[in-house]
Amino acid sequence: MNFCKFISIVFISAIIFFGCNSSAKKTKEISSDSTAYTIPAQPDISPAEYKRYHEGIEDYYENKLVKYGFNGAVLVAKRGHIIFEGYHGFFNLRKKDSLNAHSAFHLASVSKTFTAMATLRLEEE
Repeated sequence: MNFCKFISIVFISAIIFFGCNSSAKKTKEISSDSTAYTIPAQPDISPAEYKRYHEGIEDYYENKLVKYGFNGAVLVAKRGHIIFEGYHGFFNLRKKDSLNAHSAFHLASVSKTFTAMATLRLEEE
């Protein structure tokens, strides 16, 4: 159960941080009308940390997802660095078009739930 929570949090964080990542290593200031907030820069992940996350996620991907017929794409990132990226299954089952990095997914409003949960989690912290 804890590993599932970890994967969920990493996936949501990946969506947020990968989409909002900046290449700047310095502290960013966000100013509103009367208050300035400072967000500290995140250090890069260590090779040992990368290896540990990659092996855990890859093991889960191969033994829990692919083994039981998973059809989709998985991308896990931490602090703007891609830790794992995997594609399995078909984009179009009739034509047997395999999934790849350029396959388009129609998510509609599914990401609103992830965004709301991530926002609440950040507020809680």
